[in-house]
Amino acid sequence: MKEKLLLYHLEKLLKRDFDIVLSQVFISKKRIDLVCLKNKELTGIEVKSNISEISDAIGQCLFYMKGLHRIFIAVSGDELEKIKDEKEILKNLGIGLISVSADNYYIFLNAKKINPNKKFVKVILDRMNELSKVPEIIEDYKALAHPTRFKIYLSVLEKKEVKLKEIVSEINDSYPLIIKHIKILKKADLIGTKRKGKETILEMKSFPAEIGDPIKNRILKLLSQHPEELTITNMTKQLNIHYTTTSRYLSILEAEGKVIHRDIGMAKLFKLRDRHEI
Repeated sequence: MKEKLLLYHLEKLLKRDFDIVLSQVFISKKRIDLVCLKNKELTGIEVKSNISEISDAIGQCLFYMKGLHRIFIAVSGDELEKIKDEKEILKNLGIGLISVSADNYYIFLNAKKINPNKKFVKVILDRMNELSKVPEIIEDYKALAHPTRFKIYLSVLEKKEVKLKEIVSEINDSYPLIIKHIKILKKADLIGTKRKGKETILEMKSFPAEIGDPIKNRILKLLSQHPEELTITNMTKQLNIHYTTTSRYLSILEAEGKVIHRDIGMAKLFKLRDRHEI
């Protein structure tokens, strides 16, 4: 079985037994095939399709031990039968061995529990928590990708509650299309709707899957270092973030009341909002 296929099957199978399973996770600039989390313990797995690669895998596993509680090498059932002297080496080093098929896996040799470096464990745990939110983040990005939906979301974000008829009058689109955009935002759990008499009210439900938090924090930190104001272009260059992304999060920060801007010709100059400014 090819390595990519082996990795695909194993990742799918492990999700039955672990809280989080992520592939291609970096540990101190080296990338391990799989990292699994359960009961605050990290298990790493290096997947190999050929017995000839076991020696290399052992070296990699010894490196990964500083950040993981257990470490395994996974091979197909056919390749497992070819392993002879390596089994004793793996046992002495505390590295486990897993046999993988398309519909199951079993632990042929259990891994010894390690006491890893707490600093590395924290870095990996933080990274796993970030990456585990990626599917939700992607859905939120899709929901906000269209300029009309982004405009609707900003309006609701700024006002907390807004009448549907106000949105319709603000946005130069047909009523059915606006309703379609609102349904997409609702499905992403970004806004909600309720009735007040005969009126339909749009209300804030959530921020985009905390997706903006790292970006917004970087923007806020940069602006705190530049009280003289910055343009979007300046921020884009310093933060190494796409111009459109920077612009969108500045709009969100402005709607949240954290930044303000003034127009100079075609340019917009941004700064942190002073708490005394209204």
